Amino acid sequence: MNDPGQSGLHPDCPGILPTPVDRPTISVMVATIMLEAPLLLDPVFVATTATILAVPGPTNALLAAAGAARGIRSSLRLASVVLTAYLAAILAWGLLLIPATAFWPPFGSLARLACALFLAVTAVRLWQGSASLAAQTTSPVTTRALTLATLLNPKALLFATTVFPPAAFTQPDVFSSTALAFAAPLVPISLAWIGFGASLGGAGSRVSLRTIHRTAAILLAFFSASIGISTVI
Repeated sequence: MNDPGQSGLHPDCPGILPTPVDRPTISVMVATIMLEAPLLLDPVFVATTATILAVPGPTNALLAAAGAARGIRSSLRLASVVLTAYLAAILAWGLLLIPATAFWPPFGSLARLACALFLAVTAVRLWQGSASLAAQTTSPVTTRALTLATLLNPKALLFATTVFPPAAFTQPDVFSSTALAFAAPLVPISLAWIGFGASLGGAGSRVSLRTIHRTAAILLAFFSASIGISTVI
């Protein structure tokens, strides 16, 4: 009698061919990783994302204020708050912009103008608020305030329209891989702003939160004008 292993039959169930090894499945997994790896390690994407995130703005100003008021250890969790809020805002903008712009092309320009206006208003508030900031002994930053500031941050619209690939808003796997690449520079940059703010609380520091807020206000006013002019022209 022939050995079932030699005859190609299943050893436990004679007459049934053995199930082939899941080599195709492994091949698909390897291929998927290879396809996603360039996005995860794309230096242009990471550098562009890092540059935009590092620019002073409402979110970064709040992170610095939290670091100055609470210290680094108590503010570490705020990095995850910023990441979640940014991804939610980017996804919302992406899912809204794609169909809205297709239905009504001027929507994209109006959205940019709205962000420019929000930047201008935020710049004015930061500048005016900095006048009384020096007299405060504490500057508590709540999770709600940070989440709202990040959700309304014009950077989210910028990421949705120019940085994230359009496929990220139609294919969940592409959004997941892009979000992972987005988180790579966001987390250390958020921690850096927290650390910078914490350093302001040290004795003998010559840099104040008032200086940070006024610098951020000037930059926000510049970005507001740039976005508004580029949209109109």
